[in-house]
Amino acid sequence: MYHHACAFLNALFDEMASVLRGDHDAVAKPEELSPIDLDEDVASLAAQFRDMNAGTTMTAHGRFRNEFYAKVVDSAQKSSTCLG
Repeated sequence: MYHHACAFLNALFDEMASVLRGDHDAVAKPEELSPIDLDEDVASLAAQFRDMNAGTTMTAHGRFRNEFYAKVVDSAQKSSTCLG
């Protein structure tokens, strides 16, 4: 269980960093969100990233959130399989 939790957290922070950097293989941010300013302090970056709720309704999560966590879970599962 410990390895699975570590794999999830590692995948979560890796993907978050990819989104913040704007890497080509990262999940694309919703167009309605303003560009993330990497020169901001950590609190500001966290606030900007919280906007991942864009497109969320009372009945469903938004596209970005769904795609983001699907990629995190997929990466974590691949990683935890290697860890045994």
